[in-house]
Amino acid sequence: MARTRDARFARGRTSAITRYGSAVYFRTTSWPANGDGYYEEMGRHGFRLAAEHRLASEQGLASLYAAASERFPTLRIALNRVSDAYLFPKHNSPDRLLRQVRDEMRLLS
Repeated sequence: MARTRDARFARGRTSAITRYGSAVYFRTTSWPANGDGYYEEMGRHGFRLAAEHRLASEQGLASLYAAASERFPTLRIALNRVSDAYLFPKHNSPDRLLRQVRDEMRLLS
């Protein structure tokens, strides 16, 4: 009796792990916000809108926001480095490492 129950429990755990792995794979491959390109475009768009705003012109910030929009991929890398070093210094993950390597390669090219 105990053996049967343990086997069912083990099958249930394996099944849950498989379902979780499938859900993670699905989210990372079909999520509309895949990759850095999506976030870079959103950042560019946000700074572009800020540059075009009336208050940016009044405060003399329109050219700063326009420059941030044009250079957002490099700005994103800098902001990620600040976040990694000061906001989440003890958080390490494969995704973070891969992002850091991609960013380094991008800066070198």
